[in-house]
Amino acid sequence: MDAVIHLASNRNCTQNEQHRSYQTVNIKDETLAAGASIKYENVLLLPLVGDIVTTQRISPGHAQQLSKEITVTNPYKTELVSYLSIQLSSNLDVITEFDLDQNKNTLVNLFPGIYLGKYDGRRDDALRLNDALVFIIEGAFEVQNRLLEPCDGLSLKNIMELEFEALSNEAILLIIDNSKFYL
Repeated sequence: MDAVIHLASNRNCTQNEQHRSYQTVNIKDETLAAGASIKYENVLLLPLVGDIVTTQRISPGHAQQLSKEITVTNPYKTELVSYLSIQLSSNLDVITEFDLDQNKNTLVNLFPGIYLGKYDGRRDDALRLNDALVFIIEGAFEVQNRLLEPCDGLSLKNIMELEFEALSNEAILLIIDNSKFYL
């Protein structure tokens, strides 16, 4: 098994007055200023705090996968918004709705090869795949016997099964099956 930990403290950061982006491999943890806009292409957008506007308004609990270039706007006059943008090599234009609280302690399959889960402390789970990128959105997890905290990532290759355990309540992680996206 090949494994590389991507610590939050070592992420690349680019920022200006309107936009800040921390990058972990192909996942960007982004913040957009009030009323600001930015363009994307071939991404999955996952709002974390506040709504964003693309072809329509999407909020936490929704994800939108875009294939063509699109402008993302913060619709608020005074508030920042936070979201993940995940660079993909697929060509879908889809919006998915999900409820992590209703599906707690299990993985939600947002799109083929992209999973999101919210777990209570000391709950564990597993997923059969060979190559994965794991990103911790909130809380702490032990993934393949490695401690990961918020905004840490873990790239894994040549595994049979991804095993993880939440170490805190309300812990949220994102898993991307790299074999489906050639990341």
